[in-house]
Amino acid sequence: MSSRRNSNPPPRSLADFKIIKELSHGAFGRILVVNEKQTNLQKTIKVLAFNKLEDKKIAEEELQMLEHTQESKQTVHYIEKFSDEMNIFIVFEYYQKGNLRVQINLMKGMSLQDKKILCYKYTFQVLSGLSFLHSLGIIHRDLKPENILIDDNGNAIIADFGLACRMERPTYRTKSGTNIYGSPESLNSGEMTMKSDVYSLGLIISEMLTGQHPFAGKTDEETVSNIKNGKMATLPDYVQGEIKAMIFSMLNASNIKRPSTNELLANDIMLLQAEQERINENQSKQQQENKDLNQKITQLELKFQTQQLEKEKDRQEKEAVIRELETLKREQNETKDLLSRFIEAQKKTQQQVDVIINTKPPVIQPFSIIADHNTNLLLEKQIIHQNKNEYSTITINPVITEGIVYFEGFYNKTGEFIFDIDHFGIADASVTFPQGEWPFQNKYEEEFIAYQNNGILCHCDGQANKNDSFQDGKRIAMEVNMDSNPRTLNFFVDDKIQPYFIINIPSAIRFWILLYYISSYFKVTRFEKLSTPSTVDATGQIALKWKEKWKVNVPTSPYEPEAIIPSNSKAYQEKQYINYTGNSELTYCVVTFNPIITEGIIHFEGIFNKTGANSIGIADPSIVFKADKWPRDEEYCDKTVSFDYYGDIRNCDVRVIGNARFQAGQRVALEVNMTSNPKTLDFFVDGQIQPNYVINIPSSIRIFVCLYYQDSLFQITRFEKLTISSVKRIKDRKYLKCGEKWKN
Repeated sequence: MSSRRNSNPPPRSLADFKIIKELSHGAFGRILVVNEKQTNLQKTIKVLAFNKLEDKKIAEEELQMLEHTQESKQTVHYIEKFSDEMNIFIVFEYYQKGNLRVQINLMKGMSLQDKKILCYKYTFQVLSGLSFLHSLGIIHRDLKPENILIDDNGNAIIADFGLACRMERPTYRTKSGTNIYGSPESLNSGEMTMKSDVYSLGLIISEMLTGQHPFAGKTDEETVSNIKNGKMATLPDYVQGEIKAMIFSMLNASNIKRPSTNELLANDIMLLQAEQERINENQSKQQQENKDLNQKITQLELKFQTQQLEKEKDRQEKEAVIRELETLKREQNETKDLLSRFIEAQKKTQQQVDVIINTKPPVIQPFSIIADHNTNLLLEKQIIHQNKNEYSTITINPVITEGIVYFEGFYNKTGEFIFDIDHFGIADASVTFPQGEWPFQNKYEEEFIAYQNNGILCHCDGQANKNDSFQDGKRIAMEVNMDSNPRTLNFFVDDKIQPYFIINIPSAIRFWILLYYISSYFKVTRFEKLSTPSTVDATGQIALKWKEKWKVNVPTSPYEPEAIIPSNSKAYQEKQYINYTGNSELTYCVVTFNPIITEGIIHFEGIFNKTGANSIGIADPSIVFKADKWPRDEEYCDKTVSFDYYGDIRNCDVRVIGNARFQAGQRVALEVNMTSNPKTLDFFVDGQIQPNYVINIPSSIRIFVCLYYQDSLFQITRFEKLTISSVKRIKDRKYLKCGEKWKN
């Protein structure tokens, strides 16, 4: 199946934002204050619903108009748009200082001078914005204090073009808008022109200076009647001169006699205000340049500090490498010294070798310590396992306390068997194993060493993996030297000495072997006391100490996860994260991963951010998951093995319970061993291996995760190839065969 990288981000949707509150809701749409989840910035979204083609055309026309108005500093800042099947969403900058209505209420408590300064500033800015709109042929049609916003720098911004209309539209004379700020012609006949916007602004200027609507009545209906009949309240005495004349000209009942926005901007008051705006803009520009310069200086200082820190880090790392090299050299010298001492001790005994060179080594008669003779039988140096499949760890007398003793034999199994679990080693003489137990019990972990059939040495919960593996029929041997200082244990496979050997072994030991399957046996081929060690000419060996947890570096090979996401699924990969945005209707999304696994030991681990209906598992590489399908669907269930969040393992539409549940935030993992016979699949929750596992898995698989809830996420924390399995030996685990109907 071909893979597909999801490099493009998903389309924008309302789910990318958290709704804080709704500012308004009317026939022309909804206004929402939102918080963008990714940036944590507040923004404003206008939602325009379209139930028919005409609605969509109107919405698209408003968007087109918004894009044209972005050249003006006094019009609302448009950021982006996106849509779904029923709505268009327009994203604006959020103006947290509110609107002009808030400022008018604040101006009531100001001094006359401050009130006039602020009024002239807002008047000039709104006139500039209206002049720009009118130059594009756009009439606002709904100008009022609530539709004039105040930005963070205290500037007036014209907003809400929901009722704005291009003059060339046949319906531009349609009556609409907020009545108490409407012009006489709009209230009487529904006619709207650019001079109607001028009239509305005249009402707002008067209200900024006086604190109340110039045509205010006891009700909105009375206010509208006063506008129609020209019943304007007398302006206070402090409203004099050019501003008074300007207000009267803007509130002329005849739209023909009203000045245009450009004529009003040519007024002396507005020209002075324009110069003040230019000065303020230059000051702001200079302040911004200073701020940018200071920021650049700060960045350069931080860069310099970072470089200094990196130099210091490099110096410390170099010193650490030197210390590590010195430690390795010291350990190497210690090993050389130990080997020199061994060789010296062997040379001292060489004089005795000439005397006894032709003497046959004395043979030791093995006597097995067998707890249950119904289960195990010693017959002519063969230890035979009978009766039933069960662990039998058999120690062998005599106890070894002196001399150089060589123990050799081979395993043989007949009939059907699932695992090669042939182990052998030595144990402290104080240890004997009851029937049904094996060495990997916590109470024995410091008192034995095990050589596993895969070549791994185990002791004190540590592992070392450079020795050779062995199979049935291969001769395996141990040689203990109880006379050397320190005492040693060496291993052999078909007479070949192994690289890892053990020092500081106990002063009294027994050899032991492990049997499990019915009719399997271990045959002792040599058990004798030597006059000289077999390891005189050994080179390049590595010494491991008894009763120490070995720290042997085990390299891993991390994979770069490559997600294969079903078509039409609202999911995407972002580095180590699989994001499933979903929708309001709960649907499944199964994501498989490349590469296809055919060899080695692979460990895959991750964390779900939500609890419920999640799973991980393996699938045949031929499977192509479809959107809203999950592994339990009939077309997939025979070719998948899944581990569900409530602890079930599923295959062939059958589930087996017994493993632990996993919740959001817990680490859930699987490990496939493609090198073992049979191939295995194990599961982990927070690093704890689970009792139920699967054998006979296919020779090639892909790993998958299943997501269900909207805005769910899976973080990949590990995806790597191991050299040693992380599966610890646990008694009484239960295996299930892949492809067979399981019995729960």
